This record gives sequence, C-alpha cells and structure tokens, in this order.
Amino acid sequence: MKTISLLIPHKNSSKLLHRLIQSCLNVKMQIIIVDDGSCEDEYKAVEQLRDKYSFELYNNEGKYAGGARNTALKYAKGEWILFADADDYFTPLFAPLIEKHQDSDCDIVFFNISSCISDTGEKAFREEHIKSIAKKYVDSGDDNYLRCCYTAPWGKLYKRRLIKDNNIVFDEVIAANDMMFSVKCGLAATKIAYDENELYCNTVSKGSI
Repeated sequence: MKTISLLIPHKNSSKLLHRLIQSCLNVKMQIIIVDDGSCEDEYKAVEQLRDKYSFELYNNEGKYAGGARNTALKYAKGEWILFADADDYFTPLFAPLIEKHQDSDCDIVFFNISSCISDTGEKAFREEHIKSIAKKYVDSGDDNYLRCCYTAPWGKLYKRRLIKDNNIVFDEVIAANDMMFSVKCGLAATKIAYDENELYCNTVSKGSI
C-alpha cells in the first residue's frame, strides 16, 4: 500500500476547508495545510480544525497559492501527491478510486471531475473543460490531451518522485500558478493512466463569473 500526501493551500475559508477534510477522512494519508495569510479569526479556526483532525499546518513561505503549494511540497512524505483547493471537496468515490490506483506503476493518474455551486450543490459548469479534454483523449488515443491540456493540479494522483526528480515547482504569481506545473509534470511522466470516474468536485461561488 503506497502512502499519500494531500496538499491544500488555504486563505480565509475555514468552513469550506472543514467540508474538504470531511470528504476524505476515509483514506489514511498525510494532510498538509499551508495558510496564505488568513485573518486572525480564520487562522484560529484552522488551528481548531488541526487540533480536531491532526493535520499538519504551516505558513506560506512563498507568494500566493503557488508559494503555498511549494511550501507543502517541502513537507510532503507520501509516495503519491494529491492537490486540493480549500473550497472544493472529494466525491464519494474518493476512497475506492484511491484504493484502486494506489499501487499503479504510472507517474500520474488522471481522473474525471464534477462541479457544483458551493452553497447550494446545484450543478455548475467548471467540469466542462476537463470532460472535453478527457473525451478528446478517449476518442483519439492521444495522451498529450491529458499531459498538456489538463492544466489544473487537482483531480490527479502524482508520484512524488516525478515532481522531486524533475525539480518541478509552482509559479508564485497571483493567477494561473498551476498551469506550467501541470504541463511540466505531464511531459515528464513516463507512464500515465486515465480513470473516467469523478474523483473531485470543483466548486463555484454563487454569482461568480
């Protein structure tokens, strides 16, 4: 059984972070939260969650969410790496999918995702791009669709040695910090796999563009 590290950047969303943690408690793994400058009350709320769920909590040693992810990578010990955003969560298929793939000899396992409005649970639109990429891969057999176009870090299992051996890090910029990380990992991977099942739910705040 391979070990897993879940890496989560957080800023001022402790209630949603709580939802995320509850969605993955049925899998034993190292959980690392890196706080990116939350206000005092929110940080205290995360400390209370840490005391309850025994995850590791660090402060961002870089800039923005990219820096928070880079900080988390420094402390990750698992053979597999998972990423999640604090306002998203894992689907009920999380545990069986992890069990199915944790002994894979692939460098990256790509999964399908779902999306919803965060506060209502209504279906949202943020899954459409990933599902479109997955369909192009399935229809064509060209895995460059997954390697180069699936540019979010979540919804995948990464071998930590892939990231470490290739010295791949997140850009520490205010937006799109994850795009080059995802593409570099995709191109560096020797072997990849795709599972059509939905591992992860990407959420949208109501009224968001």
